[in-house]
Amino acid sequence: MIKIVFIINNLCIGGIQKAFVNLMKELANNYDITLVFFSNHGGLKKALPVNIKLITLNDKLEVLGLSQKEVMKKGIRSIIIRTLGAVFSRVFSNRIPINLLINKLKLSGNYDYGISYMQFAPAKLFTGGTNEFLINCVNATNKITFVHSDFKNYGGNTFYTQKMYRKFDRIAVCSNSSREQFLKVLPELSCKTFVVKNCNDYDEIKKMSDEAMIKYNKEFINVLTVSRLSIEKGVERGIKAIAKCIRKGIKVKYHIVGDGPEKKRLEQIAAKYGVEKEINFYGNQINPYSFMKAADLLLFPSIHEAAGLVVEEARVLKLPILATKTISSQEMILDNDLGWICENNEYDLTKKLFLLLSNPMILKKKKANINTLDCNNIISVQQFNKMINNN
Repeated sequence: MIKIVFIINNLCIGGIQKAFVNLMKELANNYDITLVFFSNHGGLKKALPVNIKLITLNDKLEVLGLSQKEVMKKGIRSIIIRTLGAVFSRVFSNRIPINLLINKLKLSGNYDYGISYMQFAPAKLFTGGTNEFLINCVNATNKITFVHSDFKNYGGNTFYTQKMYRKFDRIAVCSNSSREQFLKVLPELSCKTFVVKNCNDYDEIKKMSDEAMIKYNKEFINVLTVSRLSIEKGVERGIKAIAKCIRKGIKVKYHIVGDGPEKKRLEQIAAKYGVEKEINFYGNQINPYSFMKAADLLLFPSIHEAAGLVVEEARVLKLPILATKTISSQEMILDNDLGWICENNEYDLTKKLFLLLSNPMILKKKKANINTLDCNNIISVQQFNKMINNN
């Protein structure tokens, strides 16, 4: 059986981590899989198949998989490492502190494939490190990395990361459009860049959506965003668009599921616009699907996006989507007739949102007509197997 070692920095709730766990469920019986993770922290660990071998590394690497709040609970050594690494990264880049952390580490054993499931973090953020660890510390015949972003624009497109990508034997990207964007920067890597679409646990999504039904106030149109609360997700302009619709007389409630560094500021923006009673922040949720099933519209206001996992989750729950125009919006939303896209700015987002909320029958008609017949992972698994067997 083919031996594969995967490297990921944590199994906290997030789109990349959820897609990873779903992929493991599909592959666990067909490959001999070992998983290396930097931080033994995260609610998704218990969802992994039981036949995957788990390895936790040197505890100093743990800081690359923890939030700042979590690091504060780990003791003075971790706090010092995280603080120094974060300051250096913010002033210069994360390249040197990450490589210092992995220096002289070595993973025991030999593998047919080593796969880093995390992409390079933006240069100013002290996190990640899985790609560096795979290249420098793992004995594997073939080394593969995943790209989950609009590589050209997400903040990790640097001379350093371009140089590092050339060291991998294969590169997996999560959509056709993200592959095209990646190859605009590194066209010479075309022959070793493969599309491997995100996996979803469709049966689990349906099951969990019925477990704890959320009851929204049906006197309002209920708009939902499920997202990490970081700048690139564009939630700030979602709040402003909702506020402007409310001022125009629309009865709407905005529900935000997710957490991140922008949460406090977003709450302040809601208060500034006087809509804090109409906007609800729920934080991270193990079960976001009950929130999705009860909603009328999924608002996806990202500044840049590759292939958001939440799009397929919304599809299986027949939740219409309004998204900003990103590299994957045509491929994922319009081609599957899941909703609408607008130009990638606050003005057009507000204009399109107001049009939809003024005509709720449009939302109901779209919801009724969403096709869920081909909600499965067959193509994703075929793509992964093709990449692995491309010798």
